Amino acid sequence: MKMRQKQTNLVAEAKDKAHQEEMLTDFQKFKAMLYQMLLLLWDGIGFFTYIDYKLDRLKGQDVTFVTKLKNKPYVISRVAVLVIAAYIILSEYGKLGEIKSQTIEIITDSEYTFNITEYFKMINICVFWQDELIP
Repeated sequence: MKMRQKQTNLVAEAKDKAHQEEMLTDFQKFKAMLYQMLLLLWDGIGFFTYIDYKLDRLKGQDVTFVTKLKNKPYVISRVAVLVIAAYIILSEYGKLGEIKSQTIEIITDSEYTFNITEYFKMINICVFWQDELIP
């Protein structure tokens, strides 16, 4: 009786282990697919562009998340944009909370004149006259 119960437990453990391995492989597949999608979004979807850091791939270089960061012009341009954005944000942050006053004044005239003679050159009239439907 104990032997049969031990065999049943071993079979159950083997099934459970196989199920866990199957789940693990599904998770690993999902993880690899997610990695590839994120890498594609980070690196840029198009291959043939004006960006020169992608040229090494023609020689067989592997693509990683740090491939972009090995290119000096790319890093310099991104750092410049980051510095400019930080400067704008920090300079505007000091103005946060200030009350700004504004006065709107409406001035109406009883008479308004418009010199149309300057705009006569732009007015054109085109008239078509049709006597018959088919000539």
